[in-house]
Amino acid sequence: MSGVKLPAIRRGILKGAVATVVAATLLAGGVAPSQATSGTPPPSTGVIAAGSWQSLTPDSLYFASDTSATRVPIGAGPVFGTPQTLLPSYASSVTASAGRALVENGANRVVTLFDRGQKVMTVPGARGILWDGLSGTWYRAEWDKIVSLDGTSSEVGQYHLAFTSGDTHIGSYVSNMYGSLFLVVRTISLVVAIHEEEWGTWEETTMTARQVTVRDAAQSGALVGQTVTVPVPTGADLEDSGQFILSGSDVLGGWGHNASAGSPVKAWVTRTNYVTGSTTTVSLPIPPEIGPDADAYFQGLGDGVAIVQFSFYDYETNTGHNPLYAYNVNSPSQYVLLTEDIGTWFHSVVGNRVLLHSYDSGQYTAHVVELPFGGGSAPHVIGVLGAKPIVSVGSPLNLELDLSKPVNAGTLTIRNASNVTVATLATPASADGSLRGLKWSPGSSPAGTYTWTLNVTDAAGQGAVNTVGNGPASGSFTVKKCTAFTDVPANHTFASSICWVSAAGITVGTGNGSTYSPSNPVNRGSMAAFLYRLAGSPAWTPPAVSPFADVPTTHTFYKAITWLYEQGVTVGTTVGGKVYYYPANVVSRGSMSAFLYRIAGKPAWSKPAVSPFVDVPKSHTFYSSVTWLVDQKITAGVMVGGKLTYQPGNVVNRGSMSAFMQRLTKTYLQCGPYPGAVGC
Repeated sequence: MSGVKLPAIRRGILKGAVATVVAATLLAGGVAPSQATSGTPPPSTGVIAAGSWQSLTPDSLYFASDTSATRVPIGAGPVFGTPQTLLPSYASSVTASAGRALVENGANRVVTLFDRGQKVMTVPGARGILWDGLSGTWYRAEWDKIVSLDGTSSEVGQYHLAFTSGDTHIGSYVSNMYGSLFLVVRTISLVVAIHEEEWGTWEETTMTARQVTVRDAAQSGALVGQTVTVPVPTGADLEDSGQFILSGSDVLGGWGHNASAGSPVKAWVTRTNYVTGSTTTVSLPIPPEIGPDADAYFQGLGDGVAIVQFSFYDYETNTGHNPLYAYNVNSPSQYVLLTEDIGTWFHSVVGNRVLLHSYDSGQYTAHVVELPFGGGSAPHVIGVLGAKPIVSVGSPLNLELDLSKPVNAGTLTIRNASNVTVATLATPASADGSLRGLKWSPGSSPAGTYTWTLNVTDAAGQGAVNTVGNGPASGSFTVKKCTAFTDVPANHTFASSICWVSAAGITVGTGNGSTYSPSNPVNRGSMAAFLYRLAGSPAWTPPAVSPFADVPTTHTFYKAITWLYEQGVTVGTTVGGKVYYYPANVVSRGSMSAFLYRIAGKPAWSKPAVSPFVDVPKSHTFYSSVTWLVDQKITAGVMVGGKLTYQPGNVVNRGSMSAFMQRLTKTYLQCGPYPGAVGC
């Protein structure tokens, strides 16, 4: 098939009165360049203010403004979306995948997770920017590490290096992420000369090798597959290599050989299987309209798609040209002209859709162009939320899966340790690759390890696979049994959450362990024990001398109380020059909110201008932490006389405390400070 020319995008709009006809023809196999005529431009789409960032998913375009996310469903045709005008937000960015979006506000260092435009949770402590290419596992990238919402992290500082050993210069960087996997590219160069200048010395190098390595952030950066030295395409120089990205089970590499190197412009794409180490190379045809002295620059690579920009000067017309082309990596003779407008540039590619930006008169415009190729790989599981729950009778398995592309309806099969199927759940079709609310209650199933397998296909009939692509989409989880407390009947208001705290090891009950005493108040001593166990009982050697006058080293909760003190969750109360903890004092709902807020890492939080509760004014001591609980859906308050109250002075009993702790774990917030916390 010859090259296909899409209508040219100029000054932030897609021109072409035949846009709808062109779209239908493209999906059927493409149009000839002569058919791509211009006409009256339609209204510009996706207008945004400078500073906001956008992200593309299989079915939507996301915009970010401060800590909000706007989801624009994609329709049919070469231009998608509806006008969106947002306030400037120079400190925010958005990364989206499979119906979810992560928005980072650089001003207050908070990352917010949205699901189809609705806020789900906020995560504190962001120190950098979201990683370009972040996928559905919902990792955020900091300057020196990659951190997931469940607290696991991988140090990446060691992968950003540059040093010279003898005559060899080695430099490496992290290219992109795909689920929890990230790609490390290493360049090895030989120092061929050292030049002395007035301002100092500099080394002249020539590249000798390019190596790619895939590592798993969820496994502390463990190597996946093998380190592969990517061969240089015949006719190219090592210096010509453009970029490498991780896409499914492959590492795609773009190589552009410029005319300035002494030969006509050329371009290649290498595909490396990082599991087997095999590499194949395809040569991209140069469009006939490209001048012989052009340069080729790789703007992006994706699932079977390569985006290349050519730059050349037409001496007959005395004009410069910078056309942007999209190539079918699987069939290189198929390519399309995206734009000839220097004011329009490539942003990202997802499946067979390309996100382009244009700038005109102070406005940025976003366009999504659909290609007649691309997105042909099998659906990969790129994100799992709820993969490490405490599964018990009162707390069923609740999986939320993100896949790299839309899928048909299918099933989720659950098997026990003997590989016997114990349940088969129906899964709905998903246009954005997101599967929510896949729930299973263990009922009378025995405690132990279970596995789940997702059986779904895409439109081409390809089955879903794990991120690495070496087997069907699957995972495992553990079922734990809770204590059958004699004072907690099955119909008790907090039976489910009490079962959960028992299965999670947060409580051993009261008395001889046969009761839970749900109506008893929580005192400050037992609160310390609850929170310490909730954090995963971190390794901690208590001090030889107690920091509190009323907590001797022999106190039942001495270890937990001093751990809280060390973590800054409590500072005690100073009376007469001595610091007291008051372990026997009961905990009010107000002070409970402060305990939970602090154990979650004291996330950055903007207090609302108007209180949601009539009994918690803005001047209240615990106004910030109480309203934070509302924001995180940990509490909804209590209706009294038609008015919503929080009752901050009321005592917290053990029953309601179990519910508060379980809701906190569902936000993943405590996972940041304490990676070993329950549910992380």
